[in-house]
Amino acid sequence: DVLYAIVRALCDAHALPGRPAALALWLNAGLPPYVAYHNGLTPAALDRREVPAASFERLVKTCLDVDRREMLLFPIEELVGLKTYEQLYALARAQAGRLGLTQPDRGESAECFSAQSLLAIHFLQDGREGQSRAAFGRYLRASLAGGDDGAAFLAAFDGAQRASLDAGFYDYLFAEYERTFPGRPADRRVLAQH
Repeated sequence: DVLYAIVRALCDAHALPGRPAALALWLNAGLPPYVAYHNGLTPAALDRREVPAASFERLVKTCLDVDRREMLLFPIEELVGLKTYEQLYALARAQAGRLGLTQPDRGESAECFSAQSLLAIHFLQDGREGQSRAAFGRYLRASLAGGDDGAAFLAAFDGAQRASLDAGFYDYLFAEYERTFPGRPADRRVLAQH
């Protein structure tokens, strides 16, 4: 919890007056738990990041509800451009309107966003045997230096990488969910709907 508080404070300080730009919202939500939570208490455990099981449960449950998924989970490339929760809520509201559904409440939007942000960082850093790690590192350095997050993302990930990110993310999510909860398979075919 101390490490989480330190990283949270560093992320918040990044948005103080005098800084070139606020840190992207998804990094602000996902980096503190990514850095802080480890599988063990020894120095060797620092390389073994832990994902709270509730994050997997939250996102898989949302994925299995096709309409809610469309309002609560967004492509990684869209997450990158969000700077405020108001922008997130507006995006959810627009999706709900497009689908003719009732907008999800802000708490549900924020909870899904936080879980997706954390898991997206885990995926970009460790998923697919680290295939996206170098590009994510370039993006993260540019973002932390105050660069435009959208431009930094486009510069770090080439078109082919960006095109495969979301499918790779959901493969990672479902595989890790099934590893975390053996005996509780989730039907990935639902991702083909909508």
